[in-house]
Amino acid sequence: MKSYICLDTETTGTNPNNGDKIVEIGCVKIENNKVTDTIFHSYVNPKMPIPVEAIKVHKITDAMVENEKIFSEIAKDLLDFIGETTVVAHNAKFDRSFVNNELDSAGFSIIPESQWIDSLFLSKAIYPGERASLDKLAERMRIDNQNRDTKGHSAIVDAKILADIFVKIIENYNIDSFKVENFAGIKKLDEVKTPRYIYSINEEEEIAHLEILKIINA
Repeated sequence: MKSYICLDTETTGTNPNNGDKIVEIGCVKIENNKVTDTIFHSYVNPKMPIPVEAIKVHKITDAMVENEKIFSEIAKDLLDFIGETTVVAHNAKFDRSFVNNELDSAGFSIIPESQWIDSLFLSKAIYPGERASLDKLAERMRIDNQNRDTKGHSAIVDAKILADIFVKIIENYNIDSFKVENFAGIKKLDEVKTPRYIYSINEEEEIAHLEILKIINA
């Protein structure tokens, strides 16, 4: 069975291109459709003051990270841990942008977009029109998230909750049938299996499809 690594980060802000940095990163490995005790976890010294607004979210203060390693000092260990395993993140664009920005700045290869799965998109496909936050998904799937309630946002706590959620997803849904541009495309594993066909489209149909995507993403 395929392995996955559920990843989460806590940061100084929302945009790495504006200088925001990672202050905590947590990863949990899934093997054989089971959450394992194999983890990667590190606080990170961002070498900048952590804004009050960010501290209110994750409760990580300057004092907590002043003696921690900077990202370049943990980058190799992180990449060795992940390897070529598929990375799962909730709102993957956010975590991917921070991780890859830090890796690039430290002179390491980035983790390609093709190696990531966005569990937020998957959740929206499974529960269209409903909230898909980690808290709501944990509640809906009857997963214990008390640590998140008591400790606030924590990368390793959230990665563990995400791992529990993702195992529930892969136990019940065929994620290979999911397409980002087609939220209705994901199929339950207990649905009647039908042959899979690959269809080609002409240039006119492709242009029309791209125009629809522009409208959706506007």
